[in-house]
Amino acid sequence: MEQERNYFLTYDIDGNNACHTERDIIVNCCGLENLDKPFETVRHKGRKDFFVLYLASGILEVLTDEGMKIIIPGQMITYFPHTPCVYNNERKESVKYYWAHFTGAKAQELVEKCGLMDRGIIDIRDLEIITEEFRNLFQEFSKRDEYFAFLSASLLTAILVKTDRSRLEIKKANTKRNLQHAISYIHTAYRNENISVEYLAGLEHLSPNRFRAIFKENMGLSPKEYILTNKMNLAKQLLYQTDLSIKEISVEIGYDDQLYFSRIFRKRTGYTPSEYKRILREKNM
Repeated sequence: MEQERNYFLTYDIDGNNACHTERDIIVNCCGLENLDKPFETVRHKGRKDFFVLYLASGILEVLTDEGMKIIIPGQMITYFPHTPCVYNNERKESVKYYWAHFTGAKAQELVEKCGLMDRGIIDIRDLEIITEEFRNLFQEFSKRDEYFAFLSASLLTAILVKTDRSRLEIKKANTKRNLQHAISYIHTAYRNENISVEYLAGLEHLSPNRFRAIFKENMGLSPKEYILTNKMNLAKQLLYQTDLSIKEISVEIGYDDQLYFSRIFRKRTGYTPSEYKRILREKNM
């Protein structure tokens, strides 16, 4: 079991609960807790600095802006200055967590850049990335050489930046996973003239509005635009690679009305299907 440890910037306890602005980032104190019995920490008025807590094992009940909630290993909570702070473990199993208090002229800017919210819980999952930086931070507190101020600030910044990167990677992975059925359907059911957003959202067990937002975030296009772009790209491919008539291509990509298909194609490319086919053939003669 990794040993419990606590490090403080000054030997005066009160001096480690302060709002400093003489440097951009200052780590007031940090540590690792390994607790094998019930406990509770209550700070009704919070502290003067920022506080981050990373849960490595066990379960903690923490105060959020929505009341008391449970966090599990791989999650982190942030408390801003002067925010009521409460966390406890009323269970018999042990709890292990890493923590740090920090301040500085650019502390607020750093937490905002890293997407941290007051009393907000975020997922980290791969805690080894974060805990390694904590161990490096502990080493710098032990050395206290002429580089301490710079390196401790750099390591705390690295912890928060890697936290945000992990959060964004998890978010990206989740949203991509939530689209795989819809994307597959779009590319296989292109003969269907009316692919509805409602149907695609149902494939992913999402509301239509949520599906539209996730789709646009991942693909850069709305579902409607993506479907139309896919159809037009297929039409271009068929015009270039086959001898199908315009009518046959129109039906192949889901349009029974050839004139309607031609109008859409011209609006998207600047050419009618016939003109596009002729230009391609002239270029390849």
